[in-house]
Amino acid sequence: MFSETRPSGRSQRSHSPTTPYGGGLTTWRPTCATKCAKRSGPVHFGQVFNSTSLTDIANQSQLIAFVRYEKEKKVKEEFLFCELLTTTTTAEEVKKLVDYFFEKNGLSWMQFQHICTDGAPAMIGVRTGFVTRVKSKWPHISNSHCSLHRYALASKTMPPELMSVLDSVISSINFIRGRAKNHRLFDLMAQEMGSTHTSLLYHTQVRWLSRGKCLARVFEMHTEVEIFLREMETRGDHRHENYKNPEFLMKLAYLADIFGTLNEVNVTLQSREASVSDVKDKLAGLGARIALWIRRLHRGNVAAFPLLDAFLLDRRKASSNGKQQQQQLDLPDDLKESIAAHLERLTSEFKAYFDGVEPAYYPWYKDPFGAVVDDEMEEAEELLMLRESAVAKAEFRKLSLSEFWLQQQDTYPRLCNKAAQMFLPFPTTYLCEAGFSVMFDLKPKKRNRLEMSSDMRLACSETKPNILKLVADCKEQVSH
Repeated sequence: MFSETRPSGRSQRSHSPTTPYGGGLTTWRPTCATKCAKRSGPVHFGQVFNSTSLTDIANQSQLIAFVRYEKEKKVKEEFLFCELLTTTTTAEEVKKLVDYFFEKNGLSWMQFQHICTDGAPAMIGVRTGFVTRVKSKWPHISNSHCSLHRYALASKTMPPELMSVLDSVISSINFIRGRAKNHRLFDLMAQEMGSTHTSLLYHTQVRWLSRGKCLARVFEMHTEVEIFLREMETRGDHRHENYKNPEFLMKLAYLADIFGTLNEVNVTLQSREASVSDVKDKLAGLGARIALWIRRLHRGNVAAFPLLDAFLLDRRKASSNGKQQQQQLDLPDDLKESIAAHLERLTSEFKAYFDGVEPAYYPWYKDPFGAVVDDEMEEAEELLMLRESAVAKAEFRKLSLSEFWLQQQDTYPRLCNKAAQMFLPFPTTYLCEAGFSVMFDLKPKKRNRLEMSSDMRLACSETKPNILKLVADCKEQVSH
């Protein structure tokens, strides 16, 4: 897993030892790399990398790497390194730094099978990207683009009539939150009105979960927002009228609902030990739900969107007029078409970003004992033998999927090699993103000269140090 930040030109003090065991925190440094390099015997399942990019507080470019590999019949995830890119952040410099680390620690690209990166051109550029450079020399290595990044990109699609609502809401938020006086006055007004919330939330493009949260907060406080904007109205500014417009509020409620749901799925993708099959299943489930929502929407059922459904229900309850007025309070046909178009575009975007670009998918992976066996499958004989094994059935019930398949690798090698393509590759750069969160905690503004390598290893590594061995390797400090 790699990550980078832009260098600021400042010099950075290096704490790297000149010998493998230099003392201090760096004594522990070779542990994980040594474990990866010293895997004895034949390599049944190669190791995999995961990568992304970000900028630290000192505007310096950091390259972070995590690795996933098999050890003692279990899948291990481990922090590999966090190193400084001292000059540019091009694919060439990234490749040089990784190659230098491999050479120094006895690693080889032959030991790796897969690389997962974010969508930065330096990483996945078709002609000169880091992945392209690696695969040109080691063609056996496969690669994938982080599912979280693709998911965020696919979720951005929106028809103009809904985008205008989002733009108007963001403009209102910036007017209230972007000026200190307005922010204080709005908070005071919300407190006096007894509102559940007293402030709005910012929306930022780079924070994937912010859109749903900020829209939901504005919808919940739309009365307060309308009053405040009306009181602060300037000549020619009629933004407050939007928050009295029922159709605008319906669109806002829908956007808050749909992005809230997309956020929930996004969070489920962010986990340790996630597999390609897990991500595929969750996205397939989301696609099926969207198809259901479209069918229900055409029948006038908006129960899948709780804020919109509650808003329509409240309007019906508030109306005491005749049947004709009641019909006018339903979801307008043009808005129904806009919502359906948005859901259909979401479906097509997810297919464009995910269909045909994932590693191979094997239906028997999650249920080898109930799957249909195709006579033409290469692994058909081994799968049939596995299905008749009572011992394997007992192990399948008590072990995780990855542990089960690793237990079978000596008996059913062809079957297990294909199963490894489902549980070994990183589907997302979640570990890198979590690593950068740790970096921001370790390297605040007042510690912006900190060299991150050793501190990040202590904070992110799952390997427990062998204290007795480390102490035994240290030399006594004799007095002079």
